Amino acid sequence: MANWYQWLLDRLGSPAGASLAADLLAIDDLVDDLESRLTAVRAGYLDELDFALQEAITALQTDLDNPAQYKADVTTLETRLSAARAGYLDQLDFNLQEAIAAIPTSMVGTNNAALASVLEDAMQKATGPAYNQDTDSQEAIRELLDTIAGYLTTEIADILTDTGTTLPGLLSTIQTDLDNPSQYMANLSTLETRLSAVRAGYLDELAAGNLPTDIATLNTLLGRAVHHMDFWSEVDDLITLNTTAADETLPSVTVAEIPAGATILRVIAIISIGAFEDSSGSENKFVLAGTEHIQVDKSGGTYIDAIKLLNNMWLTGANAIRGGLVMIGDIDVASEVDANDTYEFRIENADVTGNNLLLRDVQVGLRVYFTLG
Repeated sequence: MANWYQWLLDRLGSPAGASLAADLLAIDDLVDDLESRLTAVRAGYLDELDFALQEAITALQTDLDNPAQYKADVTTLETRLSAARAGYLDQLDFNLQEAIAAIPTSMVGTNNAALASVLEDAMQKATGPAYNQDTDSQEAIRELLDTIAGYLTTEIADILTDTGTTLPGLLSTIQTDLDNPSQYMANLSTLETRLSAVRAGYLDELAAGNLPTDIATLNTLLGRAVHHMDFWSEVDDLITLNTTAADETLPSVTVAEIPAGATILRVIAIISIGAFEDSSGSENKFVLAGTEHIQVDKSGGTYIDAIKLLNNMWLTGANAIRGGLVMIGDIDVASEVDANDTYEFRIENADVTGNNLLLRDVQVGLRVYFTLG
């Protein structure tokens, strides 16, 4: 047994510490220290260096280092990256190193003591009376290494369990979302297609220098539009004309609700007669003694001509009833009808050939044309 121990010392050298077991325990401590520093995650970072750095830089230079294009792209995208969307980027504001440091460091647990126990057990076997250095020494070393490997596997599993394997996943997600120049270039191209130069030009119409001009132009166009409103009298069911020439009063018309600031362009008069009826027993018709008209005036004003009347008009057979008509004047009466007010109508110097000619269901109207400019 002593020969085996001496054989082991000859190959390993004299213990640096009090014993070979003490040296092995020190080695285990160093392994634990190395494991705590080179975690599985940190070891994974080394894999990130497995690429042609210069080629990547060259490719990145080709894709991204175009100041003129980026200046144009940034100008294009400035209005698209709203304050709310920019705030989403604040979600990435965290200290990765502090997050890693916060991962529990007591991952080895009590494995040091357990490993020391295994080493001590191996030493006892190596120095026991039944120990065969030719066969048992190799088996003991194999068992010892298997045990160490088992504890290393357990400790690595503990590390992965304690981190929940979430950190690599999080880093992978961040990498996928943010570190994809090709995708960003594609997205940039899509956005540029949507916000074309023509569409971007539409935004210029909102500029302080353009909007008032556009509004002024619109107001000018609206001011040129001609509007009209019709105003009608009440219906007078019977107006009687006879052979004595005299002015015959017609229903009055009230003009109201013409918009303030409106400019009256033209006003015409309208008369509607439901029917004509003769009660003279002979043919009856209107007599023109001069240049009679249907006339209009503002209350208290002066009558002016509105609708020209003709000799022999309104011809009605003896004791007959004939259909009525609507007469629309072609004389502009805007000089008298110039605002919201009440307007009076009459038949100037009215007379007929027989007594009497009855006018049924008479109504008078005014059509007012105006602009709002």
